[in-house]
Amino acid sequence: MTKEKFRKFLPSVIPLDLTNLNCYNVETCFPVDNGVNYTKIERIVDLSPGGVSFARLSLVIPHKDEGYVCTARIPESDALSLLGATPNKIKKYMYYTKHNDNDVYINRYTLGIIIIEIDANVELDSIPEYCGEEVTGKQEYDELYLSNMRELLRDKRKKKDATINK
Repeated sequence: MTKEKFRKFLPSVIPLDLTNLNCYNVETCFPVDNGVNYTKIERIVDLSPGGVSFARLSLVIPHKDEGYVCTARIPESDALSLLGATPNKIKKYMYYTKHNDNDVYINRYTLGIIIIEIDANVELDSIPEYCGEEVTGKQEYDELYLSNMRELLRDKRKKKDATINK
């Protein structure tokens, strides 16, 4: 198993006023996943005034305890083509803030899930008060897993909403 790049937490409460934070719209797909290695395509749109959009391809190969990730920018048109042709994809709004000089990303997935990520390469003196249960390393909170569960989670949410409306 590869080392996580971020420590992941579920929120204990919805943190801050998210509308005041830098926000990115991120679409991700996984066109190649053989159970060991995978390819990840991301299209990232900065939603702040004057923000820039770009796309990148990442190749993830497990290697000892660290794992290996090779990332390169690709044309947005190529990313859009792959996003349209790949069934296992996921969308999120990623909000950026800081806590004690550490980068914090609050990911609000269109699936209705919120995951807070903090850089795992730094020692944390404290975590933000809005962080709840730590879910680092739990498969069900990994984007690759969530992208494959998209339809199942959406169907479960629709059934739950249907019972509320009755």
